[in-house]
Amino acid sequence: MHGKTTVIAGLLFILLGAILILQNFSLFDQYFLRSFGLFTLGILLFFQGVLSKPPRRVFLSSFFTLLGAYYILGELNLLSTSPGLIIPVYTIIIGLSFYPVFLIEKGKWDKVLLGNLIILVGILFLFWHLELIPNQYLINITNTYWPVILILSGLLIFMKGLRKH
Repeated sequence: MHGKTTVIAGLLFILLGAILILQNFSLFDQYFLRSFGLFTLGILLFFQGVLSKPPRRVFLSSFFTLLGAYYILGELNLLSTSPGLIIPVYTIIIGLSFYPVFLIEKGKWDKVLLGNLIILVGILFLFWHLELIPNQYLINITNTYWPVILILSGLLIFMKGLRKH
């Protein structure tokens, strides 16, 4: 397995070096490098992580892949990449990055629950930023339902304890 990991790491450096050289000749702008570079880095790290035993870096590679895909969609004018959306979008991407971990490491329901909780927080941030939820309503929801975080945390700990037995 070590040989496959080394091959993928070598390909990653070759690809990154080629992109940087082409950028010096103004064939790529910084936005192209950011979006396609993050996406490619995520895909390569994903394959490297999945090929290793046990699988590693799945969360990190998923994060880079999703982040790169977000910026690619922004360059294609399919999504807005305005600076005000960074916190909600990054939060949602962090939550979504837990799903591949769950799929590769079978039976890790705590990863899905944590990912869903983070996605929910990101969606609330997004709705607040887009002014779809009035500030007072968001404050009321937070004040009323914040104990749900305690319940979900307890559920995660409980499930982890059951799995150890």
